[in-house]
Amino acid sequence: MKPPKGNAILRLRSLRVSDAMTKSVVQVAANQTLGEVAKAFAEHHISAAPVVDEQGRCLGILSATDFLSHDAPSLEQPVADYMTPAVKSIAPAAPLLTAAATMCAQHIHRLPVLDEFGSVVGMLSTMDVVAALLNAIEEMDAGL
Repeated sequence: MKPPKGNAILRLRSLRVSDAMTKSVVQVAANQTLGEVAKAFAEHHISAAPVVDEQGRCLGILSATDFLSHDAPSLEQPVADYMTPAVKSIAPAAPLLTAAATMCAQHIHRLPVLDEFGSVVGMLSTMDVVAALLNAIEEMDAGL
């Protein structure tokens, strides 16, 4: 016997950002060069990273789009010249559905997850949200 259809919805409503976020996050420094960061992006198969200060606090985000939004960026330029500052972020305890709504409303594909000190503890991407949705449905189908 299959569980009631509402179980997947209840499960989704119970999820927190910390349940779906990527915990191992490549971080970059504002004074790193675009060349260094491009190499890290390729090495780790990522398209964005939070930019942090010496204390690990989030200053902004650098994405592949930031590279492309400038005419012929110099790979010797510092990240600070190309990053998006004052990005939208979220706390690990926030509801996952709140994060998803924020991402949709602001047309963004990733949210840095910050602790109470502004340090990066994770990254939430649209793929993380989709994976959580699929997992909730699979749990329902499995009767969990």
